[in-house]
Amino acid sequence: MRTTASKHPILFSVVTIAVFLIALWLPAILLAYFGPDFFLENGDYVYQGTVECATSLIGIGFVALMGYGWIWNERGKSLAKGLLSSGYFIVISLYSLVVYIAQIMMMDEVELNPAWQMIVFVLTVLLIGLAEETFFRGVVANLFIDKYGDDPAGVWCATICSGMVFGLMHL
Repeated sequence: MRTTASKHPILFSVVTIAVFLIALWLPAILLAYFGPDFFLENGDYVYQGTVECATSLIGIGFVALMGYGWIWNERGKSLAKGLLSSGYFIVISLYSLVVYIAQIMMMDEVELNPAWQMIVFVLTVLLIGLAEETFFRGVVANLFIDKYGDDPAGVWCATICSGMVFGLMHL
């Protein structure tokens, strides 16, 4: 399947968008109609996080089906080195979180949600990123890299094309 997909990256990008949307909508609909009331009565992020978890799992399966299981390592590097390469983002995010919490603590009358809801919110945000990046950077970008090569020109082409597909999906 990967060989056919790499010959027609635009077509399979559309297929990936369709799979992504089905993977997002199907769990949402099933959970809304058949899920326990807990998911709908405890804030939007319990419901959203559960849907994103299902979408992420479907995305991981789709990555395996497409033959891109190696994406979990940064082109032959370990996960730790991959995290190191994105360390600036982690540092900036943690700094912003500390500043935000400090500002909240300095306010007089602050009503915070229960800790479990804040944890669910953070996990939901992480799962949204995992789901989208798995489908669009894990599959779509690599479809274009397979087609155009992993030299600098091919990587630029893959980056631009996958970015356009990702943007179109958000329309």
